[in-house]
Amino acid sequence: MPLFLHGASHHTASFELLNRMAVAPDAQGTFLRCLGASRGIREAFLLATCNRTEVYLAADSADWAWAAVDGAVRQMNELAPREWRDASYSAIDCAAAAHLFRVACGLDSLVVGESEIVSQIRHAMTRSQAVKSLGSELESLCRSALCISKRVRNRTAIGRGQGSVVSVACAMAGEALAGTLSGKTALVVGAGDTGAQIARAFSRQGAETILLINRHQQRARDLAATLAGPSCVLPWEALAEALACADVAAFATGAPRAVLTSALAAEALRLRGEAPPLALLDLSVPANVAPDVTRLPGVHLYSMADFQRRIARTRTLRNEDRHRAEAMIAASVASWQSRRERPAAARHLGEGAA
Repeated sequence: MPLFLHGASHHTASFELLNRMAVAPDAQGTFLRCLGASRGIREAFLLATCNRTEVYLAADSADWAWAAVDGAVRQMNELAPREWRDASYSAIDCAAAAHLFRVACGLDSLVVGESEIVSQIRHAMTRSQAVKSLGSELESLCRSALCISKRVRNRTAIGRGQGSVVSVACAMAGEALAGTLSGKTALVVGAGDTGAQIARAFSRQGAETILLINRHQQRARDLAATLAGPSCVLPWEALAEALACADVAAFATGAPRAVLTSALAAEALRLRGEAPPLALLDLSVPANVAPDVTRLPGVHLYSMADFQRRIARTRTLRNEDRHRAEAMIAASVASWQSRRERPAAARHLGEGAA
Protein backbone atom coordinates (compact mmCIF):
# COMPACT_ATOMS: atom_id res chain seq x y z
CA MET A 1 0.00 0.00 0.00
CA PRO A 2 1.47 3.40 -0.93
CA LEU A 3 2.49 5.80 1.84
CA PHE A 4 2.12 9.55 1.38
CA LEU A 5 3.50 12.57 3.21
CA HIS A 6 1.99 16.05 3.03
CA GLY A 7 3.42 18.69 5.36
CA ALA A 8 4.90 22.09 5.99
CA SER A 9 7.74 23.24 8.23
CA HIS A 10 9.95 26.21 9.01
CA HIS A 11 11.74 25.43 5.74
CA THR A 12 8.67 26.14 3.60
CA ALA A 13 6.39 28.44 5.61
CA SER A 14 6.71 31.55 7.74
CA PHE A 15 5.95 31.23 11.44
CA GLU A 16 2.83 33.33 10.87
CA LEU A 17 1.59 30.72 8.39
CA LEU A 18 2.74 27.82 10.57
CA ASN A 19 0.64 29.34 13.35
CA ARG A 20 -2.40 29.17 11.11
CA MET A 21 -1.60 25.67 9.87
CA ALA A 22 -1.06 24.29 13.37
CA VAL A 23 -3.44 21.69 14.81
CA ALA A 24 -3.81 22.28 18.55
CA PRO A 25 -3.26 19.19 20.77
CA ASP A 26 -6.90 19.00 21.83
CA ALA A 27 -7.99 19.04 18.16
CA GLN A 28 -5.54 16.45 16.86
CA GLY A 29 -7.77 13.47 17.60
CA THR A 30 -10.60 15.03 15.59
CA PHE A 31 -8.18 15.87 12.77
CA LEU A 32 -6.98 12.26 12.64
CA ARG A 33 -10.54 10.90 12.71
CA CYS A 34 -11.43 13.21 9.83
CA LEU A 35 -8.50 11.87 7.84
CA GLY A 36 -9.32 8.27 8.69
CA ALA A 37 -12.95 8.66 7.63
CA SER A 38 -11.95 9.93 4.18
CA ARG A 39 -12.31 7.76 1.10
CA GLY A 40 -9.31 5.59 0.31
CA ILE A 41 -7.44 6.29 3.58
CA ARG A 42 -6.28 3.21 5.47
CA GLU A 43 -4.05 4.76 8.15
CA ALA A 44 -3.12 8.26 9.33
CA PHE A 45 -0.35 9.75 11.48
CA LEU A 46 -0.01 13.43 12.41
CA LEU A 47 3.27 14.98 13.55
CA ALA A 48 2.53 18.48 14.84
CA THR A 49 5.29 20.46 16.57
CA CYS A 50 6.24 24.11 16.93
CA ASN A 51 8.09 23.97 13.62
CA ARG A 52 6.12 21.53 11.49
CA THR A 53 2.74 20.04 10.68
CA GLU A 54 3.07 16.78 8.76
CA VAL A 55 0.47 14.21 7.75
CA TYR A 56 1.53 10.65 6.87
CA LEU A 57 -1.09 8.50 5.17
CA ALA A 58 -1.43 4.93 3.98
CA ALA A 59 -3.84 5.47 1.10
CA ASP A 60 -5.14 3.85 -2.05
CA SER A 61 -4.04 6.73 -4.28
CA ALA A 62 -2.31 10.11 -4.26
CA ASP A 63 -5.54 11.85 -5.28
CA TRP A 64 -7.40 10.44 -2.30
CA ALA A 65 -4.53 11.32 0.01
CA TRP A 66 -4.67 14.96 -1.12
CA ALA A 67 -8.47 15.00 -0.92
CA ALA A 68 -8.31 13.72 2.68
CA VAL A 69 -5.82 16.43 3.70
CA ASP A 70 -7.90 19.12 1.97
CA GLY A 71 -11.03 17.95 3.77
CA ALA A 72 -9.37 17.84 7.19
CA VAL A 73 -7.82 21.29 6.67
CA ARG A 74 -11.22 22.77 5.72
CA GLN A 75 -12.79 21.29 8.83
CA MET A 76 -10.08 22.10 11.37
CA ASN A 77 -8.20 25.24 10.23
CA GLU A 78 -9.09 28.78 9.31
CA LEU A 79 -6.96 28.16 6.26
CA ALA A 80 -7.82 27.64 2.61
CA PRO A 81 -6.55 24.31 1.23
CA ARG A 82 -4.76 26.32 -1.47
CA GLU A 83 -2.66 28.04 1.23
CA TRP A 84 -1.79 24.66 2.70
CA ARG A 85 -0.78 23.29 -0.68
CA ASP A 86 1.30 26.32 -1.61
CA ALA A 87 3.37 26.04 1.59
CA SER A 88 3.61 22.26 1.77
CA TYR A 89 5.82 19.49 0.44
CA SER A 90 4.88 15.96 -0.55
CA ALA A 91 6.63 12.60 -0.77
CA ILE A 92 5.71 9.00 -1.50
CA ASP A 93 6.95 5.71 -0.06
CA CYS A 94 10.76 5.69 0.34
CA ALA A 95 11.03 9.47 0.00
CA ALA A 96 8.39 9.89 2.73
CA ALA A 97 10.24 7.40 4.94
CA ALA A 98 13.57 9.15 4.36
CA HIS A 99 12.01 12.46 5.36
CA LEU A 100 10.60 11.12 8.63
CA PHE A 101 13.91 9.41 9.40
CA ARG A 102 15.77 12.71 8.85
CA VAL A 103 13.23 14.49 11.06
CA ALA A 104 13.68 11.89 13.83
CA CYS A 105 17.47 12.28 13.64
CA GLY A 106 17.20 16.04 14.07
CA LEU A 107 18.66 16.78 10.62
CA ASP A 108 15.54 18.69 9.57
CA SER A 109 15.09 20.55 12.86
CA LEU A 110 15.39 24.25 13.49
CA VAL A 111 18.24 23.32 15.85
CA VAL A 112 20.10 20.57 14.00
CA GLY A 113 20.53 17.52 16.22
CA GLU A 114 17.99 18.53 18.87
CA SER A 115 16.47 15.58 20.70
CA GLU A 116 13.01 16.97 21.57
CA ILE A 117 11.67 15.62 18.29
CA VAL A 118 12.11 12.04 19.53
CA SER A 119 9.59 12.45 22.35
CA GLN A 120 7.34 14.43 20.01
CA ILE A 121 7.20 11.49 17.59
CA ARG A 122 6.46 9.10 20.45
CA HIS A 123 3.63 11.30 21.71
CA ALA A 124 2.26 11.64 18.17
CA MET A 125 2.21 7.85 17.91
CA THR A 126 0.29 7.62 21.17
CA ARG A 127 -2.30 10.13 19.95
CA SER A 128 -2.72 8.27 16.65
CA GLN A 129 -3.05 4.93 18.44
CA ALA A 130 -5.68 6.41 20.76
CA VAL A 131 -7.99 7.13 17.82
CA LYS A 132 -7.01 3.88 16.06
CA SER A 133 -5.63 5.67 12.99
CA LEU A 134 -2.14 4.12 13.31
CA GLY A 135 -2.03 0.72 11.66
CA SER A 136 0.80 -1.70 10.97
CA GLU A 137 2.25 0.24 7.99
CA LEU A 138 2.64 3.59 9.73
CA GLU A 139 3.54 2.09 13.10
CA SER A 140 6.40 0.22 11.41
CA LEU A 141 7.49 3.46 9.76
CA CYS A 142 7.49 5.38 13.06
CA ARG A 143 9.33 2.66 14.98
CA SER A 144 11.95 2.48 12.24
CA ALA A 145 12.36 6.25 12.47
CA LEU A 146 12.96 6.03 16.23
CA CYS A 147 15.47 3.20 15.75
CA ILE A 148 17.56 5.07 13.17
CA SER A 149 17.41 8.20 15.33
CA LYS A 150 18.95 6.31 18.25
CA ARG A 151 21.59 4.73 16.00
CA VAL A 152 22.60 8.02 14.38
CA ARG A 153 22.82 9.85 17.70
CA ASN A 154 24.93 7.05 19.20
CA ARG A 155 27.33 6.74 16.27
CA THR A 156 27.81 10.37 15.22
CA ALA A 157 28.37 13.70 16.97
CA ILE A 158 24.94 14.97 15.90
CA GLY A 159 23.22 16.31 18.96
CA ARG A 160 26.37 16.63 21.05
CA GLY A 161 26.92 20.19 22.10
CA GLN A 162 23.88 21.31 20.12
CA GLY A 163 21.37 23.66 21.65
CA SER A 164 17.61 23.57 21.53
CA VAL A 165 14.86 26.11 21.13
CA VAL A 166 14.49 26.02 24.92
CA SER A 167 18.19 26.69 25.55
CA VAL A 168 18.20 29.52 22.99
CA ALA A 169 15.08 31.04 24.58
CA CYS A 170 16.66 30.79 28.02
CA ALA A 171 19.83 32.50 26.78
CA MET A 172 17.85 35.31 25.17
CA ALA A 173 15.91 35.83 28.39
CA GLY A 174 19.16 36.14 30.33
CA GLU A 175 20.43 38.72 27.87
CA ALA A 176 17.24 40.74 28.27
CA LEU A 177 17.65 40.71 32.06
CA ALA A 178 21.07 42.32 32.40
CA GLY A 179 22.85 39.17 31.32
CA THR A 180 21.66 36.72 33.98
CA LEU A 181 18.63 34.88 35.34
CA SER A 182 20.30 34.52 38.73
CA GLY A 183 18.07 35.82 41.51
CA LYS A 184 15.14 36.42 39.14
CA THR A 185 11.55 35.25 39.37
CA ALA A 186 10.51 33.16 36.37
CA LEU A 187 6.95 32.28 35.37
CA VAL A 188 6.20 29.23 33.21
CA VAL A 189 2.72 28.91 31.71
CA GLY A 190 2.17 25.34 30.56
CA ALA A 191 3.41 22.13 32.17
CA GLY A 192 3.83 19.89 29.12
CA ASP A 193 7.16 18.76 27.69
CA THR A 194 8.30 22.22 26.59
CA GLY A 195 7.07 23.88 29.78
CA ALA A 196 8.94 21.32 31.86
CA GLN A 197 12.13 21.86 29.87
CA ILE A 198 12.06 25.64 30.16
CA ALA A 199 11.24 25.44 33.91
CA ARG A 200 14.26 23.19 34.48
CA ALA A 201 16.42 25.43 32.31
CA PHE A 202 15.39 28.48 34.37
CA SER A 203 16.23 26.56 37.54
CA ARG A 204 19.67 25.54 36.22
CA GLN A 205 20.36 29.16 35.25
CA GLY A 206 19.85 30.25 38.84
CA ALA A 207 16.31 31.65 38.88
CA GLU A 208 15.40 32.34 42.50
CA THR A 209 11.75 31.25 42.23
CA ILE A 210 9.79 29.41 39.54
CA LEU A 211 6.08 30.19 39.30
CA LEU A 212 4.02 27.55 37.50
CA ILE A 213 0.59 27.93 35.94
CA ASN A 214 -1.29 25.22 34.05
CA ARG A 215 -4.98 24.69 33.41
CA HIS A 216 -4.68 21.34 35.20
CA GLN A 217 -2.94 22.25 38.44
CA GLN A 218 -1.95 18.69 39.35
CA ARG A 219 0.35 18.53 36.33
CA ALA A 220 1.99 21.76 37.47
CA ARG A 221 2.40 20.31 40.98
CA ASP A 222 4.03 17.21 39.51
CA LEU A 223 6.47 19.43 37.61
CA ALA A 224 7.20 21.55 40.69
CA ALA A 225 8.21 18.40 42.58
CA THR A 226 10.99 17.77 40.04
CA LEU A 227 12.58 21.23 40.27
CA ALA A 228 15.69 21.77 42.36
CA GLY A 229 14.84 25.23 43.66
CA PRO A 230 11.82 27.00 45.17
CA SER A 231 8.64 26.90 43.11
CA CYS A 232 5.01 27.87 43.50
CA VAL A 233 1.95 26.57 41.66
CA LEU A 234 -0.72 29.19 40.96
CA PRO A 235 -4.24 28.91 39.51
CA TRP A 236 -4.88 29.89 35.90
CA GLU A 237 -6.95 32.85 37.05
CA ALA A 238 -3.87 34.35 38.74
CA LEU A 239 -1.98 34.90 35.46
CA ALA A 240 -2.02 38.70 35.66
CA GLU A 241 -0.82 38.67 39.27
CA ALA A 242 1.91 36.15 38.43
CA LEU A 243 3.12 38.32 35.53
CA ALA A 244 3.22 41.27 37.90
CA CYS A 245 5.72 39.38 40.07
CA ALA A 246 7.85 37.86 37.31
CA ASP A 247 11.00 39.08 35.61
CA VAL A 248 10.59 36.61 32.76
CA ALA A 249 7.59 34.59 31.62
CA ALA A 250 7.64 31.64 29.23
CA PHE A 251 4.47 30.46 27.49
CA ALA A 252 4.30 26.85 26.27
CA THR A 253 0.69 25.70 26.19
CA GLY A 254 -1.24 23.83 23.54
CA ALA A 255 -3.94 26.51 23.41
CA PRO A 256 -5.32 27.16 19.89
CA ARG A 257 -5.19 30.93 20.41
CA ALA A 258 -3.36 33.56 22.46
CA VAL A 259 -3.65 33.15 26.24
CA LEU A 260 -1.90 36.47 26.92
CA THR A 261 -3.81 39.30 25.28
CA SER A 262 -2.75 42.93 25.29
CA ALA A 263 -5.53 43.70 27.77
CA LEU A 264 -4.30 41.05 30.22
CA ALA A 265 -0.70 42.19 29.76
CA ALA A 266 -1.73 45.80 30.41
CA GLU A 267 -3.40 44.71 33.66
CA ALA A 268 -0.22 42.90 34.70
CA LEU A 269 1.88 46.00 33.95
CA ARG A 270 -0.50 48.11 36.04
CA LEU A 271 0.02 45.73 38.95
CA ARG A 272 3.82 45.77 38.42
CA GLY A 273 4.06 49.50 38.95
CA GLU A 274 7.69 50.64 38.56
CA ALA A 275 9.11 47.12 38.26
CA PRO A 276 11.86 46.44 35.67
CA PRO A 277 10.95 45.42 32.09
CA LEU A 278 9.23 42.07 31.57
CA ALA A 279 10.71 39.51 29.15
CA LEU A 280 8.14 37.26 27.47
CA LEU A 281 9.14 34.03 25.70
CA ASP A 282 6.53 32.47 23.40
CA LEU A 283 7.56 28.88 22.64
CA SER A 284 4.20 27.85 21.22
CA VAL A 285 2.71 27.31 17.79
CA PRO A 286 0.01 28.59 17.53
CA ALA A 287 1.36 31.60 19.40
CA ASN A 288 0.32 31.97 23.05
CA VAL A 289 1.12 35.69 23.24
CA ALA A 290 -0.73 38.26 21.15
CA PRO A 291 1.82 40.17 19.06
CA ASP A 292 0.36 43.56 19.96
CA VAL A 293 1.64 43.25 23.55
CA THR A 294 4.89 44.71 22.18
CA ARG A 295 3.12 48.08 21.95
CA LEU A 296 3.04 48.18 25.74
CA PRO A 297 5.95 49.93 27.48
CA GLY A 298 8.38 47.72 29.37
CA VAL A 299 7.54 44.49 27.50
CA HIS A 300 10.09 42.51 25.45
CA LEU A 301 8.54 39.67 23.45
CA TYR A 302 10.64 36.88 21.92
CA SER A 303 8.81 34.54 19.53
CA MET A 304 9.66 31.39 17.61
CA ALA A 305 10.72 33.60 14.70
CA ASP A 306 13.29 35.30 16.97
CA PHE A 307 14.61 31.94 18.15
CA GLN A 308 14.88 30.80 14.53
CA ARG A 309 16.98 33.82 13.58
CA ARG A 310 19.32 33.30 16.53
CA ILE A 311 19.73 29.61 15.75
CA ALA A 312 20.42 30.31 12.08
CA ARG A 313 23.39 32.47 13.11
CA THR A 314 24.89 29.87 15.42
CA ARG A 315 23.99 26.53 13.83
CA THR A 316 26.95 24.28 13.05
CA LEU A 317 27.27 20.64 12.12
CA ARG A 318 30.40 18.91 10.86
CA ASN A 319 30.01 17.76 7.25
CA GLU A 320 31.40 14.29 7.96
CA ASP A 321 28.75 13.70 10.65
CA ARG A 322 25.99 14.82 8.30
CA HIS A 323 27.29 12.55 5.52
CA ARG A 324 27.53 9.58 7.90
CA ALA A 325 24.02 10.22 9.16
CA GLU A 326 22.60 10.51 5.64
CA ALA A 327 24.29 7.23 4.64
CA MET A 328 22.85 5.48 7.70
CA ILE A 329 19.39 6.86 6.92
CA ALA A 330 19.59 5.67 3.30
CA ALA A 331 20.50 2.15 4.48
CA SER A 332 17.66 2.20 7.01
CA VAL A 333 15.15 3.27 4.35
CA ALA A 334 16.29 0.41 2.10
CA SER A 335 15.88 -2.04 4.99
CA TRP A 336 12.42 -0.67 5.81
CA GLN A 337 11.32 -0.99 2.18
CA SER A 338 12.66 -4.54 2.01
CA ARG A 339 10.59 -5.51 5.06
CA ARG A 340 7.50 -3.97 3.45
CA GLU A 341 7.97 -5.98 0.28
CA ARG A 342 8.37 -9.37 1.98
CA PRO A 343 4.66 -9.92 2.84
CA ALA A 344 3.66 -8.96 -0.71
CA ALA A 345 6.25 -11.35 -2.18
CA ALA A 346 5.02 -14.13 0.12
CA ARG A 347 1.44 -13.53 -1.02
CA HIS A 348 2.43 -13.77 -4.68
CA LEU A 349 4.34 -17.01 -4.04
CA GLY A 350 1.33 -18.46 -2.29
CA GLU A 351 -0.97 -17.50 -5.13
CA GLY A 352 1.45 -19.10 -7.63
CA ALA A 353 1.59 -22.34 -5.67
CA ALA A 354 -2.21 -22.48 -5.52
